[in-house]
Amino acid sequence: MKSLEFVNETEVNMDNVAQIQNMFDLPTLLIYNILDIKKDCQPYLNENKDPLYSPLYRGLGKKISDPMVTKTVRLDDRKPSDTPQQLHDVFNSYFTKHHGHPFRNAMFVSGSDIEASGYGKVYKIFPIGDYNYVWSSDIDDLWMTFDNWTAEEGYRYDDNNEYLSFLNEVVKKAQWHTDNLKAAIDSKHEIMMRCGSYHAIDERFLNKHIEGIEALLEL
Repeated sequence: MKSLEFVNETEVNMDNVAQIQNMFDLPTLLIYNILDIKKDCQPYLNENKDPLYSPLYRGLGKKISDPMVTKTVRLDDRKPSDTPQQLHDVFNSYFTKHHGHPFRNAMFVSGSDIEASGYGKVYKIFPIGDYNYVWSSDIDDLWMTFDNWTAEEGYRYDDNNEYLSFLNEVVKKAQWHTDNLKAAIDSKHEIMMRCGSYHAIDERFLNKHIEGIEALLEL
């Protein structure tokens, strides 16, 4: 593994990095990752002033065991894991028309690690580059809201009138927002975020080294 002096692609003083590494006993691979986050995730770090203690959470599949990963987001042809495809497409049409993007083709994140744990191992998420997002202040999970509503009303998923009714009754009346990420995180509701890729660090691993990571991000 290369010495830290050869990996300075960010504008930080590597002597300071070495001091932080020694002070907090940080793994060298973690330092690489944090330097990448500082370089790659400036839009997110500028918007979320507290990304370690008030983070975005995402549950990643059980097959992922690495404490730090970088993943791409399927933005064009995402296949929904829970939502029926036809309804997925209806939602995308609504969001494209009213909020500019097909937000069901996105990364799903939340301010709740408990919610994220239902989808796999919990990671703290750092979107790379520019991104867009939408969230609702009164719908915590769009699919679950729809599923519960149709069960209560006795609608069938294959009834096209049901989709239109749901959009009229729920989606169009919901308070949707495309800004105020802090409020979105604090709400612990579903956040649909479109970005090309993201860095992710295992929640427990990050928390174990959180003071050292905080010092690196402040450089």
